[in-house]
Amino acid sequence: MNVLYYSILFPDVASCRNKWKECRNIQRVICHRCTYQLHYCKEDKENYERKGCVNYQILKANTVELGSRLSLRNWFVVIHFASTKKSFLACEFQYQLGSSAYNLKFEVSYKFLQAIYARDARHQLSNVNEFDEDFFSIEKIVEKNDKPLKHRCCSRKRREALIMTKIFPVNNSRPIEDKKPLTILQIKMFLLEYLRSKTIETIIIEAINNQSIIDCNNSTTYKKFKHLIRVHRPTAIPNKEVGMLLPFVHISINNVKLMLLKIFHIIKLIFQQSYPNVFCNKFNRKYCRENLFFRLIFIVPTYKNQFYHSFE
Repeated sequence: MNVLYYSILFPDVASCRNKWKECRNIQRVICHRCTYQLHYCKEDKENYERKGCVNYQILKANTVELGSRLSLRNWFVVIHFASTKKSFLACEFQYQLGSSAYNLKFEVSYKFLQAIYARDARHQLSNVNEFDEDFFSIEKIVEKNDKPLKHRCCSRKRREALIMTKIFPVNNSRPIEDKKPLTILQIKMFLLEYLRSKTIETIIIEAINNQSIIDCNNSTTYKKFKHLIRVHRPTAIPNKEVGMLLPFVHISINNVKLMLLKIFHIIKLIFQQSYPNVFCNKFNRKYCRENLFFRLIFIVPTYKNQFYHSFE
């Protein structure tokens, strides 16, 4: 959705409030006391009430916007920027909204991203998937005893990453030369402190459907994959042929590292999982195009706020 079309649909606060009510009515408002689902919206007080129950709910109750000092119209502006920009930052929100409070825009951006991450976690990868591991460098950890940092897999200066990509065939009536017959449809990434077989198996159970196919290298930590999914196809891959046998997962790894280097420069330890999630969020929704704005509007009222951070 471009800026002109957005300004026509939502010119004032009343239009944003009506769209917000429409999204909440579709998902049904549930009372946390009597667990009753049928509520009516009072126009004079702008809240939801039910006959026989004293409790009432405001429009932002049980949503990501609860506890935010940002107005409803500015929330819609944030959702519009998130649907049009390739990577959205708190500094950009601060400039576009004309506010001097950086902490407020930082919390708003991460509250919104958290709702999208919870939505993506509900969907599992299916069909054919490529699976591999890599590492991302993080900020240096200062220890009290001033011991030197360890190397390789035990290093505290980096985090191990699990990357899995869903591959889908391309249906082209007129095939173009040098065009690949397969493409990446969805990506998931997880940052871990240590790579152990048990932690990898729990992630595989949650992220990948048990009726899917996994292509990966012949590592000893992947031996039990054949009991978790339908088909496991491990292959012994030389170091020089990794990009040829598992091309899509390594293309996504290179793109994530370039984004981290150009935009964020370094990974903060407290938000380590949020950095790859920003990339996965935009990539998994690249086929939505014009419907992306309306999809994000329906996501925000669905999830509660679980992001709390103190600026010290």
